[in-house]
Amino acid sequence: MRTFVLILLSTLPFLASVTISPALPGITEAFQTEAHVQWLVRLVLTLPGLFIVIGAPLAGRIIDRFGRRRLLISSLILYGVTSTAGFYLDSLWWLLSSRALLGLAVAGVMITTTTLVADYYQGEARSRLLGLQGVFVGFSSVVFVFLSGVLADLSWRTPFLIYLLAFLVLPLVVYAIREPARKMGKPTSTGTLPQALTAFIYPIAFLIMTVFYVLVVNLPFYIRDLGSQSSTLAGSALALITLSAALISFLFKWLKQQFSYRIMFMAIFGIACIGYVILLFATMPAWVVAGLIATGLGMGLVMPTLNLLLLSKSAEESRGKAVAGMTTAVFMGQFFSTLLAGPLASWIGIRITFGVGSVILLLMSLSFLTQRAKAFVG
Repeated sequence: MRTFVLILLSTLPFLASVTISPALPGITEAFQTEAHVQWLVRLVLTLPGLFIVIGAPLAGRIIDRFGRRRLLISSLILYGVTSTAGFYLDSLWWLLSSRALLGLAVAGVMITTTTLVADYYQGEARSRLLGLQGVFVGFSSVVFVFLSGVLADLSWRTPFLIYLLAFLVLPLVVYAIREPARKMGKPTSTGTLPQALTAFIYPIAFLIMTVFYVLVVNLPFYIRDLGSQSSTLAGSALALITLSAALISFLFKWLKQQFSYRIMFMAIFGIACIGYVILLFATMPAWVVAGLIATGLGMGLVMPTLNLLLLSKSAEESRGKAVAGMTTAVFMGQFFSTLLAGPLASWIGIRITFGVGSVILLLMSLSFLTQRAKAFVG
């Protein structure tokens, strides 16, 4: 039951943003009289990322000093209340405010969940669970993103009802999650967090999330540029990414046994680069599908690999701090993508924006050939 609950919890941070992506064009039409509506609506998707960045360091310190369970439960309640607010709010600014509070809730849920995985599981069991989380996140995202697209064709508000999942998970958390036996209080060691490694890994996490969410934010508008007004089709396109990510996550444990972290990262970014190149040159729907599948195959291994590397090298008393740093990097990238997605799409077009992303991914893949990468990740 505990394992099942931890897997369920791992889906909530990702659903917080991607789920409402098919509804973005509808939200734009509903608030079209607002100044800068194109930018503000994209912000609805990624504003939680900024507040995850703000809340993550505090959440990490709280769980290292006072424990995991109470913060997890309170964050889950806040998540349920704020995530569903879009169903009834009539102001774009109130909607943005609710999404900001949602970011604080996601910070608490994500950091406590990842840290509990490290507390409860070791070695192969930890790798297996991280892989299962990737599988479940992928497949549940397929269902929820597709459902969101269908619901968005009814109204832009209805996709927000998907977030009621949080209230279904809450009683399971109360029942199954207990505070792990561990030392609590102010960490006594200052050398337990690998600073050189985090200085290398955190920027990698930031860049990959920036590049990925530029795609997520622009994809519904790209679909419309290709001639389709269907939110269901946009949801299906996003579901392709999450489906391929889920399928490759099945192999995470086996792949990690066969290859070093360095080879894993080179392959992850290289395959994602191929996906972006296909999107750049796609002239027919079949090629768009191929590009999205390739992108998902690369992205599906990013978070399990990053988390396993970080958790395996972080001591117990600084684990919350390490996870908070990773969370900050990931969601700062997600938020920063909003600042890039709109201006880039307006300046050079969405298609060429994908080309810029492919160049960044190629450079990230090649960076793991360097001696510095070999020293840090092996």
